[in-house]
Amino acid sequence: MAMSKNTLGTLLLHMVAFLWGFSFIPQKMLVTAGFPPFYTIAFRFSFIFLLVIFFRKQIKITKNTLLYGFALGSMLLFAFATQTIGLKNLDASISAFLTSSSIVAIPILGAIFFKKAITKYNVFAIICTMIGVFIFNFQKGISFAWSPSILITLLCSLGFTFHIVFSNHFLEKGESPVTLHFLQSMFVSVLAWIFALKFEIFPTAWNSTTILAILYLGIFASLINYGIQLLGQDLTKDPLKAGLIISLEPAWAFIFAIVTLGETLSLYKILGILFISCGIIFCEWEAIKKSQLTNPKLEDDYEETVL
Repeated sequence: MAMSKNTLGTLLLHMVAFLWGFSFIPQKMLVTAGFPPFYTIAFRFSFIFLLVIFFRKQIKITKNTLLYGFALGSMLLFAFATQTIGLKNLDASISAFLTSSSIVAIPILGAIFFKKAITKYNVFAIICTMIGVFIFNFQKGISFAWSPSILITLLCSLGFTFHIVFSNHFLEKGESPVTLHFLQSMFVSVLAWIFALKFEIFPTAWNSTTILAILYLGIFASLINYGIQLLGQDLTKDPLKAGLIISLEPAWAFIFAIVTLGETLSLYKILGILFISCGIIFCEWEAIKKSQLTNPKLEDDYEETVL
């Protein structure tokens, strides 16, 4: 029995979450070894040129695709730069959960740029996530202070949110996932090399661990995974669903961080994770409810907005 496009797309997005969940481990290793952010990103996305070898005929470059690729690439560069900087003083598991909080902003950006409705479930998700992020900033006792690393990582999550929303918009226009993947990664690589050569010192901590970390991030977490993500989004045609599945990434990251890095969580961090998880569940509940509505009139009633 042939697999439906939606089912295949869903499986591909789950693979994205798994591969990205593990990517926080090598990324943390590179940060710990002293690799500068832009050099890390530059090496990571330089592997994209291997795509030309295998998919040269599928890459169709036009003025529009160049513009779309530059826009998506700029969003990714911003997201990865802030994520890498934030990882200097954050555990890999915490960075992953904060990055996943970006899902609740998808409906907001959809409303702002594409006039899509925001439902009560979206509002509940946003409130839960904001409470979770707030709790993350509590220190021992009852003191409260905004951690720069947490703020920077939240900026990173915003960059990833823009990327999910706009990549879905460009795919809806009929653009090729292979072409967008190549162009966005090419622009990330070129821009990262420019910033790295101008502002950073070339990394010297080269050993088997850092080389393997670069290879994993470049080949699996970037070259393969972003292609899988765009293909999965193109098959499912649902940016919220894509965001929900990809938001499973921190669960994988948490498991890998405990097993490989020996990370532990404080009570405040656990509470913050619970609230952010509730926010993700509210978004998922909305998606499930919408999928169950087959009557157009009921769907119209359900889409009653609160903002």
